[in-house]
Amino acid sequence: PCIGPETRVLSLLNGVGIDEVMADIVGDRARVFGGLAYVAVSRKAPGVLSHVFTEKVEIGHMLDREAEVARVVDLLSDCKINAIPTTSLLTSRWEKVAWNFPFAGMGIVAGVKPCGTLVKNANLADITLKIMHEIRNTANADIIHRSKLYEGSDAPRIIGEDFVENLWQMSCTPHLEGYFPSTVIDFREGRPIESEFIFYEPVRRAEALHVPVPNMKMVASLIEALTSEGEGRDRERASAAESENINNDCSSNNSSNIESFSSNSS
Repeated sequence: PCIGPETRVLSLLNGVGIDEVMADIVGDRARVFGGLAYVAVSRKAPGVLSHVFTEKVEIGHMLDREAEVARVVDLLSDCKINAIPTTSLLTSRWEKVAWNFPFAGMGIVAGVKPCGTLVKNANLADITLKIMHEIRNTANADIIHRSKLYEGSDAPRIIGEDFVENLWQMSCTPHLEGYFPSTVIDFREGRPIESEFIFYEPVRRAEALHVPVPNMKMVASLIEALTSEGEGRDRERASAAESENINNDCSSNNSSNIESFSSNSS
């Protein structure tokens, strides 16, 4: 086992609900930390990274214990990482989702579009901005709800009214004009995407708290359909490739082809 009774666990993952999963694995919410990476990095080729905007990692603690957060921030700072403490991990997770959901989600359903297209096209911008407001409304309802579940919790840090406008203005920067969120790149390349905690869990929490989120639900439903279709296409391509290999093997009766097919199938 890699985790002992004193081990702290830090997850650098996007979405809401991640920390609850980690707490179930670790068995102690007091040992769970979360990190939000604001780095705008893309892998252009093996060993080649493109860093276009921002360079910070927000660090929080599941119980929002400032002393615990400070220990992690100091550790990462020694490694030359720009680690920033947050006083509310849940609030920070929602603030990141307020960007991830609309820009990754709309980037996918609009046909694999970069951030610049989403802010410049009037129709796409309208939906993207509506999703950001729906996220904020859901976030504040969820933050207040969950603060009541734990005794001794401090007053919840809700997301302010000017948050969406500030986030939108930041998203209009020329640095992000041709930028594709990593989730959009994963979808384009046919890889599994981070759908559960970025798209589906926020919608589930909105529904549980009776927050109207028609645009969030629309995008989440489309992503579910598109990714299911994509997985189906991947299976079809794999099946076709396998059939082609089998036919080639049978027709050529070449042992090297048979060995190649066997290694590819494994």
